[in-house]
Amino acid sequence: MTSEHIPPILYKFRKWDRDSNPPGFECRILTHREAYFTSPKYFNDPFDCKIGLDLASKTKGDYVNHFSKEYSTEKVTALSEALTHNPEGFINDVAAMTARLADKSGVFCLSENPQDLLLWSHYSDGHQGFCIGIDSAAFPAPDVYLRRGSTEIHYVGVKYEDVLPSLDPFLEDPNEWLDQQYRYKAAVWNYEHEHRYVMIKDPQEGPLTDQERAFHLSPSAIKEIILGCKTDDDRASKVKTEVRRLAALNPNVRLLRSVKSKSRFSVDIVPEPMQ
Repeated sequence: MTSEHIPPILYKFRKWDRDSNPPGFECRILTHREAYFTSPKYFNDPFDCKIGLDLASKTKGDYVNHFSKEYSTEKVTALSEALTHNPEGFINDVAAMTARLADKSGVFCLSENPQDLLLWSHYSDGHQGFCIGIDSAAFPAPDVYLRRGSTEIHYVGVKYEDVLPSLDPFLEDPNEWLDQQYRYKAAVWNYEHEHRYVMIKDPQEGPLTDQERAFHLSPSAIKEIILGCKTDDDRASKVKTEVRRLAALNPNVRLLRSVKSKSRFSVDIVPEPMQ
């Protein structure tokens, strides 16, 4: 069992891209209440969700012994020949297979901290967008796997490390292997205080579709919308229109705005009128 602590509200930073041509998808978390599980292949960190398998340290006998538990004698013999005649090719094939998991997985990343300057700068159009606070109970609790058709969603707590880990390719539990793959990030990202929800599709099925990647939130799951300190009147007006529509379904939703602190390199969060 995990001992992860998840705050009651987690935050997603977004830009207002509804006016772009064609309209973007980031604003849909507000306009359509969609939490979109992005493929890891689009992440800006080249190490994120790409932790390498420790393949080179395993001997030919290690591979044969491991795979003989699951595969027929014929397949194990073919594996043995591949390892004998083209070991580098075998390792590259396994690495390529791992990379293809990105098409069958998606990650929804959130933060504990709605006041971080870098998060607003990097993910909310330089403080010109918005941040949305979501009830963490809208997603699976730690150790719970939510089944949706041929997909499963589960929580992964992020760990920040200075040393690049490598993963044991012989882990018996595939869920443990996936958790480790999506859990580790470089220590330079620790300011994000990130929490992740990972969507995995059945290996026997095709890639995740855009429709499958969109997880629909109930109106009550959205607790707060925070305007950026540089969100102009036009964008603020459009966001407020959507918030008023949401308030008709969830009267407890709060509209807030970030403002520059007068005493710290930070932003303060203050109430904002709906009109």
